[in-house]
Formats: sequence, C-alpha cells, structure tokens
Amino acid sequence: MKKIDLKTIAKSVRIDAFLEVRDYLAKIFAQAKAEEPRYSYKDFSDDLGFSRTNVSWLFITGRRSFTPMARERIVKALGLSHSPLKYFLTLVAYNNARFPEKLEMFFKELLRLKSKLISEDQAQNLEYFSEWYIPVIREMAGMTSFRSDPSWIAESLYNRVMPKQAKETLELLEKLKLLAFDNVLGRHVRTGGHITPDREVSTMAAVRFHQKMIE
Repeated sequence: MKKIDLKTIAKSVRIDAFLEVRDYLAKIFAQAKAEEPRYSYKDFSDDLGFSRTNVSWLFITGRRSFTPMARERIVKALGLSHSPLKYFLTLVAYNNARFPEKLEMFFKELLRLKSKLISEDQAQNLEYFSEWYIPVIREMAGMTSFRSDPSWIAESLYNRVMPKQAKETLELLEKLKLLAFDNVLGRHVRTGGHITPDREVSTMAAVRFHQKMIE
C-alpha cells in the first residue's frame, strides 16, 4: 500500500476554512483516501500517532473529544506550526467550550487569526458580518432622515452601540463600497452594491452573523 504523507496533505488543506476539528480531519482523511483507496481509519489512527484502532473515526464522527494528549499527537503528525497551529489549538478550545462566554471568546480569536490568513478584501467581508449593527447601519442609510453623525446613529440604536463603533462602521461600509458620501445631501447613501462572502469566509461569516442577530 502506498505510504501516505499526512504533513504534505495538511499543507494543502486550509485549516482556517473549518469551524470543527472533526471536519478538518475528515477532509485530510478524504484526501489520503483519494491518494490510496485502501487507506483505512486504522491507518489514519496509526499515522496520527494513536494505536491502530478506529479512534480516528471516533474523532471524525464526534464520538470522542480532543484531549490535550490527542491534540499534541495530531499537531505533531500533521506538522502544524505558526498561524495554522494557533488556529488549530484555538479551534480545539472552541469545540470543547461549553459556556457561552468561552464560546464567544474563542470564536473572536478564530476571527482574528483567520483575518491574518486571508486577503484584506476577504477580511473586510468577514468583518461586515462580525457585528449585528454593521448591516443595520447600512440599511439605516436608506432612510431620508439618516445622518452621518456617529452620535446620532448611536442614539437611534438606543445606545446599543458606541459613537466610535458607528464611525468605524461607516468607514468599513465605504471601503466595501456599500455606502458613499453624497455631498449634495451631506450624508452617506447606499450605493446599491452587495456583498457575498466567498468560500474562504462564508462558513465563519454565516455563523457569526446568526450569532449576532440572535443576540
């Protein structure tokens, strides 16, 4: 049977595309299987540094959690380092978290790490969905009474946002070409543009958007 090099495969699979460690491992296994059809879960377990059992299948199907020891073995077997390593460790912590405040903390760290692994345009697209008030302020700009005054925006949203956040949102929406300042009206107006996250950020953007809108 052909020898599988998991480190080479891991380099071709972008870990920041995942929000579940098990999905990340499933992708690596699928690529290994594509290279060698006889490759089994037992082979995968062995290559990951575990006993030759179905433990890798248990990880992938969510039947077993990632202990610190399991995490270290997987990191070593896949040769993860630098940003991918930081993302992986944070992803494990996020998947293992059980309390809302911990989930939020680790998710925000995943957002930060992912922003460093993608282009500036992709990072801005991801930022658009990172807070509930960003698309809300964009829609507010469609009102004839809208004012490009951060304090006015904050008050209109019952002070659920700070003027500083409103100001940063206007700047982001301009960069994304979703708003433009109309000198005649003396305020921002919607451009008619739209934003559609690409595959690199769509999963995380969708999860974050729904989290924030539920709040």
